[in-house]
Amino acid sequence: MRASLIVSATLASALRCPILRVGRPMLPLDAIGYGIPPAVFDQIVSEAEDPSAVVIGLQHRDAAAGTLCVLDATRAEIDGGRVRAPAAAVGRYRRLDPAPPRNGALVAMDAAVAPLVDRPRSGDASREARAHDAWLQRSLARRRRRPRGCGAALREMEEEESSRVLRFAEGNPLAALEAGALRPPGLEAFAASRRELLSFALARATDDLDVRDAAGLLATASTSVRLDYCARRLAREGAAAAALG
Repeated sequence: MRASLIVSATLASALRCPILRVGRPMLPLDAIGYGIPPAVFDQIVSEAEDPSAVVIGLQHRDAAAGTLCVLDATRAEIDGGRVRAPAAAVGRYRRLDPAPPRNGALVAMDAAVAPLVDRPRSGDASREARAHDAWLQRSLARRRRRPRGCGAALREMEEEESSRVLRFAEGNPLAALEAGALRPPGLEAFAASRRELLSFALARATDDLDVRDAAGLLATASTSVRLDYCARRLAREGAAAAALG
């Protein structure tokens, strides 16, 4: 479905796109190979302007907030009776026309959605520093107790997490450019700020982020709320790691 702009007095940057059901909330920066029933896939792609950049929404249990994604239909493969195509989460949205729950993968074929981005608040900078420090302390505590000769897979996971967090950290001189690179043409209004992206990277760094917490972090428009959550979780995990060391 071609994402068509809606112009209104209050929502100048809304758009229309298909919305598909997802098993757990996706956060900005997530990338998955999304499996779609062939009939639904054909319906969406047949109306897309560019099959390599199909704008879709992914939503958990018909919640009001969801994740705006760009799906590359040109790289689709058949997997177990479903069409699996890579999808990158580029922003968040709120439904303007909430529909009643329905069964199946397709929640809506032509849903109106508006950007959901964080509103800057006083104290965001200090909360960012606390959350980032909690992540650093937990990382150091875990490295101290890491056994010698640990597997390459564990080291690779740690390096991936570190790369995701430091990519948007305040001390990275390229952080603003990295955030800007995640703004696809035509979807700039849905793009997250550097600090917002860092908060999501820190959320993903916490252990066993459950569906309920992920949904809440996705829906809030407060970076401070997200950073406070991350600081608490990461501090507890760091203390637990230090106690074992």
